Amino acid sequence: MPMISLLKADKTLSSSAKAADLLMRRLLLPLGGGEFYFCPGERLAIIADVSLPADNETGANFDIRLTWALLKIARDAGVNDITVCLRPESGFDLETVLARTSYGKLAELDGIKICGLTAAQTTPHRTDTRLVLEDAEVYDVLSTADVIVSLAKFKTAEAKLFGSALANIAYAAKIDDSLSFELKQRALVDIYSIVAPDLTIVDCLIGQSGFQNNQADCLIAGSDAVALDTVLCAIAGIDASSVESLVLAAQYGEGVNNPSDIAMFGDDLREIITIEEPDAEHHHHH
Repeated sequence: MPMISLLKADKTLSSSAKAADLLMRRLLLPLGGGEFYFCPGERLAIIADVSLPADNETGANFDIRLTWALLKIARDAGVNDITVCLRPESGFDLETVLARTSYGKLAELDGIKICGLTAAQTTPHRTDTRLVLEDAEVYDVLSTADVIVSLAKFKTAEAKLFGSALANIAYAAKIDDSLSFELKQRALVDIYSIVAPDLTIVDCLIGQSGFQNNQADCLIAGSDAVALDTVLCAIAGIDASSVESLVLAAQYGEGVNNPSDIAMFGDDLREIITIEEPDAEHHHHH
């Protein structure tokens, strides 16, 4: 049974490095803590979602303070070989992203390399599911890592789960841009069948850009990206059985999409999901 850790996050709380560190440690605790994922001497690759080079705009990308906190936990566990993998959106290059986001500062840390995936080497790997891709062009930096951590940013639009745990897997391989949305969703399952991160952390902090419909700031983490997305569906009010990538992944045994088969730890999910009362207006006047 996949375990998912969920914590509510307070905006003011995450503004200090110490608070972010504490939040990250608390988030990982039910999953076994940092030492469950990080071992001394291992090579760690991090896939970070920095889709928009916006400066500290929480709605744009995985919050840098949380990335710092995770790096600190990994380094405390004796991991000294860390590569942070970024894949800028088309039209942006790595230099622009590093200059415009706080991710540029990571490059100054000892033992941390920044890798721009657009220019990185790939090797074809046969997928297990072969829904769209017989072979996936997986980035070598990921296929040679001992541990992969995926840092995803939750974004939704028109009830399509387009920024999520599974969606972040798209960064792990080169995908043909000419594929339709539907085919890309299936290709995600193919890539996930051979590059499943050991840990995925989803930043559900609400930004200014309005690409989210969650009601509260929270973080969720787990090892099963499909289970994580099933929880995100609940948070966003999306019917998980209508998200093809999740249904297919579960059918092929790549993850769990049945809510009753997912163990939740931390804060109560019901406090994150806001159910609109039909006569809410009425109550305010009493």
